[in-house]
Amino acid sequence: MTKAIAALCLAAALAVATMAVPAAAQSPAPKPVAAKKHHPVKQRVSANYRNSRHIACTFLGCQPVPANCFPVTQYTSDGMPTGYDAIACR
Repeated sequence: MTKAIAALCLAAALAVATMAVPAAAQSPAPKPVAAKKHHPVKQRVSANYRNSRHIACTFLGCQPVPANCFPVTQYTSDGMPTGYDAIACR
């Protein structure tokens, strides 16, 4: 029974692979690379993104994290995650 399933999977994989080959053969030839390369453009970070604050969902509810603090996963005494965040400050 498992040999029949393996044979069907192999046949399906070969069928999919043969369908993908003609599409690749029709793609245009790659363009030649220009001699002069430019430096990558750096993306500017918006002020809203820079000033965005973390949100920690503790057992008391979700609340913004104070400055100089960050959310960490809260664990039980057994070492299992509780599903809530704890707020740790530096």
